[in-house]
Amino acid sequence: MKKSKLKQLIKEARSSAKKDIELSVVNNLKEVTAKLALDNKSFEKQIVKAAKQLAKKLSKEIKIDKTAFTEPAEVISDKKEAKTSKKESSDKAAATLIS
Repeated sequence: MKKSKLKQLIKEARSSAKKDIELSVVNNLKEVTAKLALDNKSFEKQIVKAAKQLAKKLSKEIKIDKTAFTEPAEVISDKKEAKTSKKESSDKAAATLIS
């Protein structure tokens, strides 16, 4: 896989992780503020802003395994090899039946 494509995939994975972190933090904090009866727009804005900052810091620290993006291509080639070996074995079986 080309290096630029790999970098793009890693960047997309990191940004999706950032969004997931942000959404979960916002949802959890909104539940807590609702239980404590602190439903204010100002609290909501602070929660969203702080969640974005936290998600940004945490997503930078996430180590994404590059082999996870390169392995599917190898798995596909292994499957092709398995299919060809099955064909060869079936051809041998057919040859023994004919003779």
